[in-house]
Amino acid sequence: MRVAAMKYRPSVRALLPRHPAQAIALGFGLAVAVGTAILMLPMAKTGPGGATFLEALFTATSAVCVTGLAVVDTATYWTRFGQVVILVLIQLGGFGIMSFASLLGVLMARRLGLRSRIQAAAETKAPASAKCVRCCWGSCASPPEQSWSSRCC
Repeated sequence: MRVAAMKYRPSVRALLPRHPAQAIALGFGLAVAVGTAILMLPMAKTGPGGATFLEALFTATSAVCVTGLAVVDTATYWTRFGQVVILVLIQLGGFGIMSFASLLGVLMARRLGLRSRIQAAAETKAPASAKCVRCCWGSCASPPEQSWSSRCC
């Protein structure tokens, strides 16, 4: 008996990252790959020809990761176009780091209890959140026989 070979076609949804950390890693990798390809163009480098793969890869990776390392002198090796590409990669990398930190903060805040949120706000000298204010205001209006800690935290 012969079984017909089925073609496997992954759906678009199967290709998308399933976790926010995967999306961030994919975004960094994609930015490095696109930056490398653009920096290898002849119009990105002064002089004849384009940059080598390793020069472009290292420069793009360094720019996206916001390390500031370079294997060539940026001012003389790259044209204005190449310098703008590097600048855009630095901005994308910085935005990625800030968005990852914000996402991590939001995810951690959801897992923290009220007492931990108040302590974290005190440690970072951040203003109390609206929930903390509402909780404390509600504790003032509660019957006095309950202690503050049992009403709020």
